Amino acid sequence: MTSTGTGTSEPSQHTGVAGLGDLPVGLAAGWLVGYLLLCVLIGIGAGVLWERITDLPGYTVAQNGTATTTERGLAGFISGDASFAAIGFFVSIGLGIIAWKWFGRLGWPVVIVAIVGPICAALVCWWVGYKLGPGDFDPRLAAARPGDFVPITLTVRTPVALLVWTFGALIPVLLRASLGRDPEESSLPRRGRRRTDPNGPTDPIDLTGPTGPGSQEAASGGPADGAGS
Repeated sequence: MTSTGTGTSEPSQHTGVAGLGDLPVGLAAGWLVGYLLLCVLIGIGAGVLWERITDLPGYTVAQNGTATTTERGLAGFISGDASFAAIGFFVSIGLGIIAWKWFGRLGWPVVIVAIVGPICAALVCWWVGYKLGPGDFDPRLAAARPGDFVPITLTVRTPVALLVWTFGALIPVLLRASLGRDPEESSLPRRGRRRTDPNGPTDPIDLTGPTGPGSQEAASGGPADGAGS
C-alpha cells in the first residue's frame, strides 16, 4: 500500500560520498584524476632535475681489464638516493598542500590521496631519471676499453628515499588537520553565552524571594517593627 502526501520528498540530485564529507562523487573523481595527472607531470620534471644535479661516481678500466674505483667513489654511491630524497621532500610538500586544498572536505581520505599522489610522482621521477641516465652498468662495463670511465647506474638503491616523498606530503596535511579550524565545528550553531561577574555569583539573585534581603528583614522584625516597639 502506497500513500502519497505533502510530507514525502524526492531524493536529492546532490549525491556525495557517504560519510566522507559533502563533496559530490563526480567532482571528487575528476579532481582525483587531475591530481594524479599533476603528480605525473611533476614527477617528469623532478626526474629531469634528478638526472641533471646528480654527480655519479664510476669505475676506471685498467690496462689489464680490471675496473677500480676510489674510496670517494664508493662513498658517492648514495649520491643518487640523497638527491632523489632531497628533491622529493620539497616536491611532496607542495603536493601535500594541493591535496589538502582539493580534498580536505573529504575528511580522512585526504591522507590516502596525499600518500598515493607523491608515490606516483616518485615512481615517475625514478623511471625518467633512469632513462635519462647512463643506463645499465654491466653492458657498459663489458663494452668499455682500457682507460674508460664507466659511471654507475642512476637509480634508487634504498626504499627510504621513496618514503621521504610520502613523509613530506603528510607534513602539511597533518599540520592543517591538527592546527586548522574544523569545518564541522564551525557549522554547528553557537550556544548562548552567559555573562558572569568574576566578583559575584553567576545565577541571578531574587531580591523578593525567601532568601532576599527583604525576607530577612521581615523575619527579624525589620527596622520599622523595631522602631514601633
